[in-house]
Amino acid sequence: MITGAARGIGRAIAEKLASAGADLALADLRNEDLAATQRICQSHCRRIIASAVDVSRRGDVDAWVEATVRVFGRIDILVNDAGIADTTPFLDITLESWERMLTVNLTGTFLCSQAVARRMVEENGGKIINVASIAGRTGRPLAAHYAASKAGVISLSRSMALALAKHNVTVNAVCPGITDTPMWEQLDEQKARLFGLPKGEALRQAIAEVPLGRAAMPDDIAELVLFLAGPKADYITGQALNVCGGLDRD
Repeated sequence: MITGAARGIGRAIAEKLASAGADLALADLRNEDLAATQRICQSHCRRIIASAVDVSRRGDVDAWVEATVRVFGRIDILVNDAGIADTTPFLDITLESWERMLTVNLTGTFLCSQAVARRMVEENGGKIINVASIAGRTGRPLAAHYAASKAGVISLSRSMALALAKHNVTVNAVCPGITDTPMWEQLDEQKARLFGLPKGEALRQAIAEVPLGRAAMPDDIAELVLFLAGPKADYITGQALNVCGGLDRD
């Protein structure tokens, strides 16, 4: 099960797991992009379904979980990738923006994880992988609400790992840095408007700070997710692992 599967990191994760032979239950609200991901992955999958799911609504999440179990019989892996981002100076963040950010990024992760974990406990095993961000480790002056939501995802992942360990369910967080995705294109455009920069300049400046000298590609993150989802990571739980080219060294 993969949320946020329509594009970017979520699509790359879907492709990677499909290539490894996984059956897929994909979720997103971008219907056309989600359908494109389904077409890309279906040649590698025995079975694949795609659903319009608002991860911040318990009813949507529960219906998606029930549909997945009905089709596949069980759930072995959950990847919580669905999320939003925004560039706004701290003093300008509205309560509405703050609440929406936490509702989608953190509450959505909680709702999906709890619903799926109940099934995994019944099966005595499973893997939950949450896509957080290095922003959740270091903070962001122009995205305090985003950084707070991702810090929450990291903390939630660690708590879930402790709560579910006795049921043979592992939980880890993956923390990307700057990644070549539509979300980062959006952030570049917002910073361009905010600071009067030409298109692409904010992203160029951010990449200049990366020790490896480039942005991550979505496949860089997907490779780690594939590892954490597989048997070689059975003894890894409660961790938050960076994929950031050395940008964050905490």
